[in-house]
Amino acid sequence: MEPLISKEENRDDKIRNNNTHNIFFYRSIIYVLVYLLVGSILYHFVFTLKDNNLKDASYIDCIYFTLVTLTTVGYGDYHPYTDWGKLFTCIYILFGVGFIAYRLSSFINNLLERQEKIVVNTLQKNTHEIMDDDNEQQHVQEKYCCFTVGKEERRVLFSSVWLMFLILVGIVVYDLVDDRTNFIESIYFVIVSISTVGYGDVSPATTVTKIFSIIWLMFVTLSFANTVSTYIEYSSNKAIEKLRYKLIHKKIDLYDFNKIDENNDNVISKYEWLKYQIIEGQYPVDENDIKEIMGRYDQLDKDNNGNILKNELGI
Repeated sequence: MEPLISKEENRDDKIRNNNTHNIFFYRSIIYVLVYLLVGSILYHFVFTLKDNNLKDASYIDCIYFTLVTLTTVGYGDYHPYTDWGKLFTCIYILFGVGFIAYRLSSFINNLLERQEKIVVNTLQKNTHEIMDDDNEQQHVQEKYCCFTVGKEERRVLFSSVWLMFLILVGIVVYDLVDDRTNFIESIYFVIVSISTVGYGDVSPATTVTKIFSIIWLMFVTLSFANTVSTYIEYSSNKAIEKLRYKLIHKKIDLYDFNKIDENNDNVISKYEWLKYQIIEGQYPVDENDIKEIMGRYDQLDKDNNGNILKNELGI
């Protein structure tokens, strides 16, 4: 059985996906920089920002405020003072939150694309390798698991270690430089920050930690979101891979045989087997999708010999 998708097509798809991801990444960076630059300039020169003691904010404070707004932390230590400043902040918040929502939507689409890649890999590795030789089942399973599980576990481990590193750096800096009441307060401040809760009872106390927060918050909030999403994706992938592996290797009884043999000819064709695995394995297609795909195949197979020839396509 020929692979459903060739290596060349896979390679082209990877190149296109990488290019699209890179373009979106660089555009996101540019958007964030423009967002922070425009906001900090306007808040410093046009719309007045004040702290809780009604002291005017410096330019560093304005940059710090724009980043706190973008990450939705909201410490509450600075706020717009004039009505025009408050009106501008309303618009500014919507653009910032809109970007976060757009980025989240992109992540969901990326997650769906990863699920589709798992489908392709499973079809390529299982439908034409496991079915052809029962003696190679264990070998194929080991190869498949090493490829997917190892890569995903490394990704989970790396994102977790990176997040813990950023958390520890934040705790040390805020504890030593900000001179917090105690170590527990520094831990509390960091966790409130990375979760973007921002109760407002704690915030950076010095110019140095405000500058540090501008850089640190960008990395740690994204790292926290990435780690959470990585764990969710890993758990979801493992559950569905386990289901599909059990389904492919389960012992077929009479009930299963009759269910797979849709035309009741006492023979399970490769098409019937593939259709059963795709539907029962919860791949992102349903029976109507398969019927539509195969219906188009039958239309192109004009002599109904089970193959599509070049002359039938006019090429």
